Parts: sequence; structure tokens; C-alpha cells
Amino acid sequence: MDGSKLILLGPDFNRRILDVMLKLSSEGIDPFATVWYYYDKDLCLEDAQRSYTFFVVHNGKIVRQQVSFFDSHDSGFDPSLFASADRSNPIWSNEEAWAEANAKYWYRQFYSETRTGQLMALRSDEPTLFFSDEHPKADNIGALLFVAHVLRTIRILLWALVALAVANLIVHLK
Repeated sequence: MDGSKLILLGPDFNRRILDVMLKLSSEGIDPFATVWYYYDKDLCLEDAQRSYTFFVVHNGKIVRQQVSFFDSHDSGFDPSLFASADRSNPIWSNEEAWAEANAKYWYRQFYSETRTGQLMALRSDEPTLFFSDEHPKADNIGALLFVAHVLRTIRILLWALVALAVANLIVHLK
């Protein structure tokens, strides 16, 4: 380029999509060969605005952990851009099962191998974890309940030992 700036006007959503696509392209990533996986939404507490967050896969790896788009009254947000491929007339009988397995694979990899995914799984508001067998927090709660039970049992046994020690001391003092 000759150093001049290109100024694009239009709805925020359109400019954001273009910005993300240009950044991907500048990194050698074909934005049209990417797959986007939705994983979170949020609501702004100060004005009427929502955000929708995705991770992006390209050539067998997660290339973006967090890309957010915002929906407000004048943003031009169009959720149809993120619609899944039409699988209403599959050519092969197990095509849908393969597509679901692929989505499960990427969501599980996102939650287990990326910092953003791991933080998502640890959030206290327990967001939906797509294609996750259990919310990881459920495992933590079960473990905590087990530890609490063990500690109660140990406390009871310690009181029993104290009682036996006192009884033994009384017997030896007489």
C-alpha cells in the first residue's frame, strides 16, 4: 500500500466482520475456510446491548479463542451470518453424525486446551458448555462433598481418641 488509510462506513457489525476477516487474511488464514463455534453470550448492564462470542478453527487448529460481535439497536447485527450449514438433505446416511462428532471434538478441545475455554469451564455462573458430558464444576462439588465427609469422619474419630485418652488417663491416675 501507499500508506493511505481506507475508511469504511456502515453498521458496526459489518465493519467488525470485515475487520476480523482482514486480520485473518493478513495472517495467511482464508476466512472463508474457517469454522466458527459459538460458546458464550453476555448482556451489557449499562445499555441495551448483547455480545455473542465464538472461537475459530482453521486447518485443524483453533486460530482464535475469542471473537465477539455486538448486537444493539443500531449495530446491524445479523445472526443469520452464523447459521449452520443446511443438512436437511444429506447425501450420506452418517453425514450428520460426522458433523456432530466434529463439533464435539472442537468444543472439547476448546474447553480442555485453551485458556479461554478452561476459564469458561471454571466460571461461577456455570455457563452452558456445549458437548460437555458434565459441567466440570459438578466434579469439583462432588469432590468437595467427599472431602467434607472424610473430614467429618476424621473429626469424629479424633473425638473418640480424645475420649479414650481421657478415660485411659483417669484409669491410670486412680
